[in-house]
Amino acid sequence: MRNNILSDIKTAARLFKQVRQAGKEGVEIRVRKQAPLTVIDTSPSLIHTVEGCTLLNCGQTIYDAASRAFMELSREKRHQLYFSPKDGEFIERANLWREILKPVMTPGQYGIAVRAILHWYIHIKAIRRK
Repeated sequence: MRNNILSDIKTAARLFKQVRQAGKEGVEIRVRKQAPLTVIDTSPSLIHTVEGCTLLNCGQTIYDAASRAFMELSREKRHQLYFSPKDGEFIERANLWREILKPVMTPGQYGIAVRAILHWYIHIKAIRRK
């Protein structure tokens, strides 16, 4: 770390000297910093939804099937599902999940998944009543 600090001090002193010299010569100085830009994909995955956390407790095969189906949704629809349902949205949201899950699961998996989601919605509503 000491070498890095000394190196930084030397670089800063050298740049300062160049800036002062250019100023004396009447040269206009423009400093432009370039740095790498890190891009992080913040698109929600299934685990970032209320239903995803619930489906994870239903077993890996159910979660994996639901996750693949979730990723097929548009980015906007996934973003909407990222937030917990508000009062009045539970039935519409349950029907949406039924549409999403039915084609990708066996009837047994589908039943387990939908019951788990509905049970969790009931739990959320009970918590909000308190």
